Amino acid sequence: MSRQSKRPFQDGDDREENYVESGPSSHYLRIQNNPPKYSELTPSDRTSSERTPSKRTPSEPPPKRPRRSQGTGKEKVEFGAFVEKMMISDDEAPPELKALAKELHILAAGVHTIPDWQIDAFASSSDEEHQLIATDLGFMFVEDAVRAALGPCPSVESVEKIMNATRTAERADFEEAAWNTKLHDPTLDLAFENKRFRSKFHFIQCTTARIEPDDLLPRNDGGEPMQSRMVDFAGVLRPNARILAAWQKLNAADPKCQTSWNQSFFQQLKKQPIVVSVETKISGSEKKKAIQQLATWVTAQFRKLEQLVPSEQARAELPFLPLILIQGPDWHFLAATRKDERTYLWEGVHLGSTMAPRQMYPLIACLQRVGIWALDVYEPWFDRNVVDVLLRD
Repeated sequence: MSRQSKRPFQDGDDREENYVESGPSSHYLRIQNNPPKYSELTPSDRTSSERTPSKRTPSEPPPKRPRRSQGTGKEKVEFGAFVEKMMISDDEAPPELKALAKELHILAAGVHTIPDWQIDAFASSSDEEHQLIATDLGFMFVEDAVRAALGPCPSVESVEKIMNATRTAERADFEEAAWNTKLHDPTLDLAFENKRFRSKFHFIQCTTARIEPDDLLPRNDGGEPMQSRMVDFAGVLRPNARILAAWQKLNAADPKCQTSWNQSFFQQLKKQPIVVSVETKISGSEKKKAIQQLATWVTAQFRKLEQLVPSEQARAELPFLPLILIQGPDWHFLAATRKDERTYLWEGVHLGSTMAPRQMYPLIACLQRVGIWALDVYEPWFDRNVVDVLLRD
C-alpha cells in the first residue's frame, strides 16, 4: 500500500490543506460531487455497524460499552436553585436529545468515522496506532459518501500533529489558556474550518465575554443576581443576509445601539447567534466549577431567547441547547433545557480524546454531527421565530 503524497501543513496555508488528497481526486472533489446530506441518510446508512466490511479490513464491530451506574442522575447543583443536573439516560430527557445522544455514542465508539479512501494512509503511517486501525479496526471505516455527509475527515498528518501537541501539553503541565490556543482551537478548526461548515458555522474564542446586561443573570435562592460567568468558546452561526438585516432593524430601534443576539456585548458575539457553548479545564480539574460556568452562561442564553422569542410555544420548538465540556484531552457532550424558569443540565456522552487516533477520529465526527444539528435544527428555528418575525414587523 502506498503512502499518501502530502506536503507538510504550514502556517498561512488554507485550512483545506489539513485534508489529504487520495490519488487523482481529492476528498473535496467527492464533496463537490453532491454527497447526500446527513439528514437524508437512513439510520442504517449513518450508524449501522453491520455493513459488509472492506476486504482490506476484516474485523468485527466493537462490543458495546457497559453503561456505568449513575444512580437517579438527579443532583441539585450547590450554587443555586435555578439549575438541576440530570443524565441524558434519564427517562425525562427530551426524545430529540436522546436521539442525538444515541448517534453520538455510536460515533464516539468509532463506528463509521473514517472514509474508506484513507485506509492506505493509515496502513503506511509510521504511527502504530494508525496502522492498527487499518488492519484490525475495520468497523471504523465507511463508504466515502456517508462520511462526507458529516464533513471531511482530517488527514493522518493533522491528527498526529494534534496528538503530539496533546502529549506535550500533558508533560509540560500547560495552563488552560495554552490548552485553548495550542490544542482546543486547532481541534475545532479540524472539524469546522472546511467547505462543509466554513460559510455557515464556526467556533470563536470568547474567554473575556461577560454576561450582559445584568438582568440576564440567573438569580440565587435569595433572588439576588448570580456572579457573571464566562466560557471559552462559542459555536456560532455565521450571519447570512437575513440575520444581518434583522439585527440592523433591531439595533436601529435600540436607543443605546447595543443590540446583541446573545447574552453578551462581546464584539464577535453581537451579530453571530450562539448555538454551542464550550467550557475548558486542564486535565482532571475543576469539573464542578466548569459545570457552574456552563449552567450560568446557558441560563443567561435562555433568558435572552425569552426576550427574543416571547411565545412559549415557539420556544418549546427548540428541544435543547448543546454544550461541550473539555478537560485536558477529553471532550464531553452535555445539553441544557429550560422549564418553569429552571435550567436542566443533561450529561452523558464522552465524545473522544486528542490523545490517540482511536478516539481522535470519533471526536471530529461527533463535533461535526453537533455542527449539523446547529444547521439543521437551530438555524431554521432561529430564522423562523426570531429573524422572520423581525423582518415581517
